[in-house]
Amino acid sequence: MAPAIRLECGHTFHHHCARDKVAGGKIVPGSKVQFGFLECCLCKRFMKHPSLEKDTKEGLDLHSWAVKKGVERLKIDGMLKDAKLQQGGEFHGQPEKYALKTFAFYICFKCKNPYFGGRRACGPQDEERQQAAEDMVCYDCAKPPNMVIKCDKKEHKEFHLFKCRFCCSPAVWFCGGHTHFCDPCHKMGWAKKNVGKYTACPSKGGSGAHKHGEACKECPIGGNHPPNGAGDECEYMI
Repeated sequence: MAPAIRLECGHTFHHHCARDKVAGGKIVPGSKVQFGFLECCLCKRFMKHPSLEKDTKEGLDLHSWAVKKGVERLKIDGMLKDAKLQQGGEFHGQPEKYALKTFAFYICFKCKNPYFGGRRACGPQDEERQQAAEDMVCYDCAKPPNMVIKCDKKEHKEFHLFKCRFCCSPAVWFCGGHTHFCDPCHKMGWAKKNVGKYTACPSKGGSGAHKHGEACKECPIGGNHPPNGAGDECEYMI
């Protein structure tokens, strides 16, 4: 009979079964971070046992990082007062769980480090969308457009304010680890069939075909950006 171990949660499994479950959740560059591979099949608590420490260390360290980063983001976005965190709410007294439920994290395809990837509000439709792994890159590895305002403080980079890809408003969403949206554009959806519905920059009569460096008083951010919807280059920091 194969050797068995009793986990910290009290449930017993074959040692090789527990190790196989952890190994099945290998953290792959360019993927969304998930922690199901660390959970006990019966109670969903993390599997903890001295014989599994080496196997689970990377995943548990990543979980600690995600929790810390997620709670920081809750504070920055003023979400600690959300109804779900108040008395009677689903996550009352559990800001860590609320943060992981609310935000998504990814592993950078280039540097292999984890990074904050925005809110999960896009739901299953967005999560099921197949995104090329090489497109999932962190702020440090992303090729910045010429108009990016560089900051020497590394801890500030992921909290810069970006322009919405599809209009001239500041972005408040960063979805799928690759696209910035203002709230109205995010609600409209970002499928290709909707691109024509997005707002063109007021510059040059709404065509958005202005030249770089050409400011426009009608544009709320000066009109100094590529045409809306053009791609990553029009998501510069403001």
